[in-house]
Amino acid sequence: MKQSFIAVNTPQEGPSFAPAAYSELTAQILEIKGLESGHVGVFGFQGSGELVRANLVSRLPNAQIGAINFQSMALYERRYNGPEQTDYGHLFDSVIVAVPPQLNRITLRFIARQFFGAPLLLVSAASTPIGDCTVITYQDEALVRPKVGLVFPCAGCGRFNPQFMTLMQIFDIHYELAFREPYFDPRMIRSIRSNISDDSVFDPSGNTVQQSSIDKYYSDVLRYLPGLHKYAFIHHPVTVEALCGDDSMDFVVLIRDPRDVLNSMYHRLTRDTSEKEFTLIKEGTKEDGLNLLIDGFDYVRKDYFLKWPSIQKMARDFLAADRFPNAHTVRFEDVRYEPESTYQGLLSALKLDPRPFTLLTEEFMARAIHAGSFEAQTGGARREGEDALECYRFSDGRLTGARKGEKGDWKNHFPDSVRERIKSLVGEDLIALGYETDLNW
Repeated sequence: MKQSFIAVNTPQEGPSFAPAAYSELTAQILEIKGLESGHVGVFGFQGSGELVRANLVSRLPNAQIGAINFQSMALYERRYNGPEQTDYGHLFDSVIVAVPPQLNRITLRFIARQFFGAPLLLVSAASTPIGDCTVITYQDEALVRPKVGLVFPCAGCGRFNPQFMTLMQIFDIHYELAFREPYFDPRMIRSIRSNISDDSVFDPSGNTVQQSSIDKYYSDVLRYLPGLHKYAFIHHPVTVEALCGDDSMDFVVLIRDPRDVLNSMYHRLTRDTSEKEFTLIKEGTKEDGLNLLIDGFDYVRKDYFLKWPSIQKMARDFLAADRFPNAHTVRFEDVRYEPESTYQGLLSALKLDPRPFTLLTEEFMARAIHAGSFEAQTGGARREGEDALECYRFSDGRLTGARKGEKGDWKNHFPDSVRERIKSLVGEDLIALGYETDLNW
């Protein structure tokens, strides 16, 4: 459903607004629209609706005016309120939103989901002058569709996730940890280990763990991810086609130059002191280790598994995202070097319009971008571009993969033989992804 609303400048009075002045402004708009004798609902929070209604009754004597008040934010979160369960099944001609500005968006979302018809919404918005009120289409569906981030390992999750989380919160879209990652899920591990007797298995051919099992795991849990302004991240190599075919939700796919992904993973496995098992990569030559990552491998132990895909599958999945209208690609390189325009473009693609009542200021955007910087990730211990000898460890023991994060760092580490092999396997894919213009690199 698409709602139309008019943004009205709110006379501020402390943290809320002046009911009498706001009532006068909304009455003027109703008269201009010829709705001064219709059914008017005043939607308020903790008593504000009654205050505005009391002022409107004398101002619009021919209107039928009712007030609806919420006393608790918890009521906004109720799901599946049908007409038989709610007091809001009225055919209003217009609804006046008389809540503090910070509740405007979640209130509009609630009205759009719970009210019959498509009433004209008169919304407080301090950024819009009363003399220039404009009817704007409210993209209700964009706000309630679940958002799922597909964040490939070593593609830069530490730089992308914090900014995205910060931006979603300003739209009242909140993180939902709807599932446990399958590589720690005992049921998943038991199904993989059913025919394995050793304590740990390293399979260079990558045939121990079935990719279809991982894809099905995530497809199943996403079906139960609640809508109503929720989002989740999948930080695991999944098949894009297996998930993005569900057009009931939006997917944000973080991609990166596959060569930089390999370089990042190689350094993580060889430098990170927590990755003790990968002796095949730690103790072998750099060329052997990189070739193992190029081919892909499976690693399984009794409480964990890792499926690292081949570089062909990685590139193929990155390319696949462009085929789905509900999948929106974000490049690590753009997040790294042009974050503001990148996130503005993503919000536009997701139809999350910051107008007219979300305070998405330049200062807020700057804070969101800083949330994904090396300085923020490492508590000020690291600066951009420094090459750490191992992954940074927080004081509570958690690790972050913030090593260097620079575009094209693979050039400093790949032997010629590895470059040529990658070129033969995914050279054309790198051109299609926009990371090269030809095969002369």
